[in-house]
Amino acid sequence: MEEEATESDGQESDFLIIPAVSIRKRRVVVVNNGRYEPLTDVDDKELTIYDFVDMFLGDYSTILVLDIDGIESRRPQLT
Repeated sequence: MEEEATESDGQESDFLIIPAVSIRKRRVVVVNNGRYEPLTDVDDKELTIYDFVDMFLGDYSTILVLDIDGIESRRPQLT
């Protein structure tokens, strides 16, 4: 089920929400104080891309994957 943003008056808008995940050196990362750090769960366990996809594919049909290594080197990491 894809979620759509709703306007403050309760009407649905035409926006589609697509969750995004950043991958760097095969790890799911977030930016913290200008540095890439592993994304962790409440138990401080690193999330894998499979964990992230499992969490979001139940509610969303599309996920944006940002290949940080590919972006920084200007070459996609297709493997």
